Amino acid sequence: MKQVQSRHDLILSMDDQHPTWSVTDKPTLCRDFLGTFEIFGTDAYPIGNSTKRYLRPLEMVLAYSRIVREGCMDLYPMWHVPQAFDWGWFRKNKKDYLDVRYPTREELRQMTWQYLSAGANGIMYYSFNTLRDYVKGAEFDAKWTELKEIAAEVKSFENVFLTDRDAPAVKGMTPFVGARAWRYGGEVWLLAVNASRDPQDVSLTLDCDTVSAVKSIFGAPPVRKDVRTFGYSLKPLECVFVRMEEK
Repeated sequence: MKQVQSRHDLILSMDDQHPTWSVTDKPTLCRDFLGTFEIFGTDAYPIGNSTKRYLRPLEMVLAYSRIVREGCMDLYPMWHVPQAFDWGWFRKNKKDYLDVRYPTREELRQMTWQYLSAGANGIMYYSFNTLRDYVKGAEFDAKWTELKEIAAEVKSFENVFLTDRDAPAVKGMTPFVGARAWRYGGEVWLLAVNASRDPQDVSLTLDCDTVSAVKSIFGAPPVRKDVRTFGYSLKPLECVFVRMEEK
């Protein structure tokens, strides 16, 4: 930690407007790094990373990001790192791991929205250089286009995600369902993400009153139970994003 601290202090001494972004795949240790960064993130890489003894399901993305947000006391920007590589590119002993492969488009998009549902305000895929080194020709073009399209979808909502207005709290989340709300343009925007490969039923309650009908951005809109509560029947890996006017 002394080395990490000294490097952080050196950067600040040279340029006090230059933030340090720290990323770890050991989220429970994030508090050990307090004081050595201005931005924090985690890089859960679940696809092809399970063994028979230790499973790393897709919902570990949601779990990791929740741990670091809580560990950092929700005081720091969170820039998280979805997996955009194949573990088989690096491991000689890949036979010891299950389902070693590159993530599907659905999984790439899902990891992205899991991170957003748990507080991310920055996304950095790992990684372009690795993809370019191991994938060539038309296959590279297809995978790179896929990533750009997923990122473009997120960027289309950047004014919502980066608004400085206080966000309504969301209650009712589970270990498998992430959710987050924003205030923007006179509306409340509500995201719900099923991080698991099984259907999930959940009711989410907003800490505010909404008055308009629910307008779906993508995914099947929830059933409104009252002015604050919405019922979801989420399909495996489904993401639902809606907006509505606030009283």
